[in-house]
Amino acid sequence: MGHQRKSRFFLALIPPQESILDISRFQDQLKKLQFPVIWEKPESFHIRLAYLGKLADGEKNLMEGELSQLLKSEVPFSILPSYADYLYKKHSDSVIYLGFEDIRALKSLSAVVRKFLTRNNFSPPLRDSLFLALGRIKRQRYPHHLKQFLYAVKQVQPESMKNFQVDSIAICEDIYQEKDEAAGYYPKKIIKIGKY
Repeated sequence: MGHQRKSRFFLALIPPQESILDISRFQDQLKKLQFPVIWEKPESFHIRLAYLGKLADGEKNLMEGELSQLLKSEVPFSILPSYADYLYKKHSDSVIYLGFEDIRALKSLSAVVRKFLTRNNFSPPLRDSLFLALGRIKRQRYPHHLKQFLYAVKQVQPESMKNFQVDSIAICEDIYQEKDEAAGYYPKKIIKIGKY
């Protein structure tokens, strides 16, 4: 019997289309800075909760069923995109991201997911990265140039963005991209939060 093909999966929150348009318009403002950024495509905007690694279909389906049951006891909530910032990395790509005003409910959901993953022998991330990536800047030959770029990003901030509802978690399959392209994914399953 042959081995099942395994694909790389992660758990994510995907904004609704109206919010994707809002975020895309703000991303366009940042693009005017004309920095050497590999920008995320709007159809790939997401908040990553956890990387699951490589799973066969049977493993994914089992986890999907258990996670569906768990999320029935959770409550949907809303979050507000409110500021742009960056995650500086000296030895790899730095990340430009969109943060949220009040992430208590988001952190609570993340903690529930982390406990679930630990119980099911997954290795959740060591720390939360509860933001929406807008793009990444590759390492620069001169680090002070990179710091100038990133400082300029913080001077451009979003205005009048709307709350969006978090009422589901997506199990997403990573789509391989070349190193100079933005990441991509395909949502394989959308799991509702709460009782419907």
